Amino acid sequence: MKVRNQKQYKKIQFISNNTICWINQNQLLSQDSNIYEDRGIKFQLQGRIDQKLAQQLQQAIKRLYFIKPELVAIEINSEGGSQAQAKAIIQSIYSYADKSYAPVYTFADQIVFNSALLILASGNKVFSSKYSFLGDFGYSSRRQGYKQFIENLGIDFKYIHSGEQKVKLNNFEDLKEKDVKWINEILVHREQQLKSQLQIRRPKLQIEQLWDRPMINPDDALKAGLIDHIQTLNEQLEERYHGVKIQDAFKKDNMDKLNEFLIKKLA
Repeated sequence: MKVRNQKQYKKIQFISNNTICWINQNQLLSQDSNIYEDRGIKFQLQGRIDQKLAQQLQQAIKRLYFIKPELVAIEINSEGGSQAQAKAIIQSIYSYADKSYAPVYTFADQIVFNSALLILASGNKVFSSKYSFLGDFGYSSRRQGYKQFIENLGIDFKYIHSGEQKVKLNNFEDLKEKDVKWINEILVHREQQLKSQLQIRRPKLQIEQLWDRPMINPDDALKAGLIDHIQTLNEQLEERYHGVKIQDAFKKDNMDKLNEFLIKKLA
C-alpha cells in the first residue's frame, strides 16, 4: 500500500511478523471498521498470577488493536500469586474494554485462589461453573535451609553487613524466631489487603460466611455475594450473546490472521 502523506496515517506494528503498515485513521471510522462486529474477546488466565502472565496479557492486547468487542470475557484457573500483578492485569483489561464500552465478565474455571480472586471479583458480572473451587484467602511462604549441607561440605559461609536487620531468612543459618514473626506479619498483611479489596469490589459480600473457610463451593459463593451467577462462558453466550464469535486473545496465529485480513480490506 502506497503512502503519500505519512502524517495522515497511524503507525501500527504487528507483533506476528514485525511488519509496519500505515492505516488512514478516517478509514478506521468508516463502515469497514465494523468488520469485527459480533465478536467477543476471551482471555484465559492459567497458572500463577505473576509478572510473566501480566506481560503475556499486555502483548496479547497489542494484537487486538482493530477489534472492538461486544464482550470481554476472562476465564480464570489459578492458584493465586501476586496481588500487584493481579491489579496490573485488571487495569490492562479494563483499559482495552473501555475503548469499545464492552462489559467485562469474569468466569471461574477449576480453581480460583487468593490473588486470583481479585481478578474474578473485578468483573462487571462474576460467574462460576458448578464444579469450581473458590477461596483460600491466605498466603504462605516457603524456605529451604542449607546449613547442614554446607557444613557437610566443609564450607564456611558468612554475610558481612551493617545494621541488625539487614540480613533476614539466611538459608545458611538456622531459622530465627524473629524472622518467622516478620514473615507472618507480611502474610497476615497480604490477607487483610485481599479481604479489603474484595469488599471494595463486591460491596454486598457477606464476609463472615467466607473468611474462615479454606475453600468455597459455588452455591455458598453465590449466597455470600462473591459471584453473581453459576454459569460457564459457553452457557452465558448461548443465553445472552447468541451469534457472537469469541476470539481467544492468547492464540496469536488466529489474531494475526484477523488483523492481516483487515489490513487488506482497508488497503
